[in-house]
Amino acid sequence: MTTERPICDSFITAADLSTKQWLVVKISAANTIAVATANTDVQIGILQDKPAASGRAARVAVGGRSKAYSGGALGTAGISVSADSAGKLVATAAGTRAVGVLLTTAAGADELVEILVCPHSRPA
Repeated sequence: MTTERPICDSFITAADLSTKQWLVVKISAANTIAVATANTDVQIGILQDKPAASGRAARVAVGGRSKAYSGGALGTAGISVSADSAGKLVATAAGTRAVGVLLTTAAGADELVEILVCPHSRPA
């Protein structure tokens, strides 16, 4: 069970994100977001809604607790997590950027987990 208490901000979408709810997002242009596709992206949070076209308002969890989709097994709560190539959560590699800290675990890909959204870099 996930318990959401996100701290949200609004951004504009760079594309249709109607199928991207609960994925990691990044800034792609001034006040504009897109799905994060690498742990080297500056990941700002988790998309909370389903904006259906480019140029629409989007609600992004930039802090607090949020749901997010796993990109694979995540067996240890407390680890730093970041985006994979599809914007789903994976364990953060040393020296790369993270979107938050894992609060619940996942047995495999495409499971909703809970994270504490706190974008940061993981030391090498």
